[in-house]
Amino acid sequence: MGIPNQLRNIAEKTLPKVLAAITTIMFVTFGLSVLVMGYVADLTGVRTLYMIAFGLYLITAVFSLFIRK
Repeated sequence: MGIPNQLRNIAEKTLPKVLAAITTIMFVTFGLSVLVMGYVADLTGVRTLYMIAFGLYLITAVFSLFIRK
């Protein structure tokens, strides 16, 4: 009763929609990244593509170390 039940009801109604939206965004992003990386592989070669991926992973790792609380 009261506020806790209201919050639970709101969460039960909105959480599936939010999770569905997040999943849709993830799948679209993955699909676009596969298309872009395939195009880059055709233009520059697979070895260059692996170097680009390594650079992106390295940037992400360094960024996560500095953002850490």
